[in-house]
Amino acid sequence: MKIQILTAILIVLMGISVRAQISGDPQTTLLSGLASGDTLEKMSIDVNGDGKLDLFFTLQEAHPDPSEVQANTQNQGGLFWDAYVKQTNGTNYIRSSGMDDGGGLIQGVTIQINPNQMYVGNISEINRYGVVTSAVKRATTENSTIIYAYTWEGDHFKQWKLAEYTAGGKNAIFDKYLADGKRTQITVQQIKP
Repeated sequence: MKIQILTAILIVLMGISVRAQISGDPQTTLLSGLASGDTLEKMSIDVNGDGKLDLFFTLQEAHPDPSEVQANTQNQGGLFWDAYVKQTNGTNYIRSSGMDDGGGLIQGVTIQINPNQMYVGNISEINRYGVVTSAVKRATTENSTIIYAYTWEGDHFKQWKLAEYTAGGKNAIFDKYLADGKRTQITVQQIKP
């Protein structure tokens, strides 16, 4: 229920335009809709290489819905983050309108990032600046690890599949971006209303 309220607030922030521009820091508006005991988590990273810190938010509920807890426990790809990318004027943000997974833009979809296993910077395989992270794909026979890159496309993210391999196995892309000493160290701030 609380995630639905946060989503509703985010939709209001998004406004009528797909390319919703938000004046100032969206954190204030997001915090006003949280219940007592909930925590807003925030990452600040430069997702498009322009030197400006962009904002990523996710909600950690004090009393989550049990079905959501089960779904998140099975989720091995990190948290789902709403992204606000800083504009060239340095004060306004654009909220991501969704994600293109290669099959076209899916409105309202947030990106999945594990802040403990991510890389931010140039991604030579696609010749773009962005975020690299991984997710475990569960299967009945054998699990696999998928390494994704996310790039900013003006008002949404594009997801690129860089590699897929047997979970626990070796992979050159993992070694290049996500191995110890290669990952980008990110501090996730916890903010209470």
